[in-house]
Amino acid sequence: MVLRIAPPIAANWTMDPLSKSYALEDVRTERLGHDHALICYRATFQRITRDAPETMYVSSIWRRQGKGWVNVFSQDTPAL
Repeated sequence: MVLRIAPPIAANWTMDPLSKSYALEDVRTERLGHDHALICYRATFQRITRDAPETMYVSSIWRRQGKGWVNVFSQDTPAL
């Protein structure tokens, strides 16, 4: 099965009104049964309210719903 969940992830970042730019790197996916998937990545983003970019490690669980995917859990850890 091919997991086509990158567009929803990108949509989450583009809908953030406080981020003016972002980059997703080291994206990894792991199937968690038939209708769930884990995705992990490093996100570097620039907030409109800050001068320096920030980097976070993100893990999220997605559930297949209809013809798409819904984020049901997300955990972010600031990169030091």
